[in-house]
Amino acid sequence: MYCTSCGHQNEDGARHCVSCGAELDQGAGGGGPAGGAEMFGPYELRGELGRGAMARVWRAWDPHLRREVAIKEPLVGPRLSPEVLDEMGRRFVAEGVAAARLN
Repeated sequence: MYCTSCGHQNEDGARHCVSCGAELDQGAGGGGPAGGAEMFGPYELRGELGRGAMARVWRAWDPHLRREVAIKEPLVGPRLSPEVLDEMGRRFVAEGVAAARLN
């Protein structure tokens, strides 16, 4: 059973998450979107982790992998040239590829 608060996998029948202590919903099947959750594609957004000058990072739940993930949202200004946007896009993808290689 997956905790809907933190995404930790708990033993079936557990009443509380061993990771965060949240009460587990025995009827939910674990890991699905909480009622009224904001979605980004297939991901359930669970809060903002941080923000910098170039991007914001969200804590999210991936229902396909049944685990928590981080989603990085680039913050772009309306006055950037197409060339700068293209370069930012290339760097963003390269960073994602490098991060995906980490375990």
